[in-house]
Amino acid sequence: MKEWVKNNIDRWEEEAPNWLKIEMIPDDFLPTEVLVAEGGVNRTRSTVTMREIVAIPTVEPANQDGRERAIASPSAILVWRTFAEEVYENRSPNHKSNYTQLRQIFIDNNDLLAPVLTRCPKFRTILSFVLVDSFGGRVRKVDRTANMIVWTNEDCEKVGNSLATFIRKREKGEAAVKAWRYHYKQLDILFDEVEGW
Repeated sequence: MKEWVKNNIDRWEEEAPNWLKIEMIPDDFLPTEVLVAEGGVNRTRSTVTMREIVAIPTVEPANQDGRERAIASPSAILVWRTFAEEVYENRSPNHKSNYTQLRQIFIDNNDLLAPVLTRCPKFRTILSFVLVDSFGGRVRKVDRTANMIVWTNEDCEKVGNSLATFIRKREKGEAAVKAWRYHYKQLDILFDEVEGW
């Protein structure tokens, strides 16, 4: 990502696309000369919302099966990556502690997470278990016909804990996520409809 920003930042500044908000790019992603020109480590941060940055549509058009695959803009991917790094930095080996830590992060990123929480209201619970990265967990079943909206805390625990098992059994993260999605088909809606997911 850093290399991509470095290779394109000059062109972006010249063309000034609507989505470019340099103040929202993390300091460590910017080339040194751009960071210095923007004010260095004390540069001003924007108060623009995540929804404005990534241009999240308020209404999503549907295809014949009622869902449309979201195509992520580079800025959406960057915003999600920054969010993920913040979440990972604050992780704990205890799911209750993770759940508490995630509270403020979810409040701060409300616009970004709104499309996720609409589809999966207990995503914070799932993520609190994913962050534990428990090696002793196993993949447990969740009713494949149950919509994520009605998942219980126990369902969320099963889904969250299982990701570590899929990661351990696969050589690549992408393969692990595909296996996780295959096992819990309800997750597809997040990957298909949430931009940048």
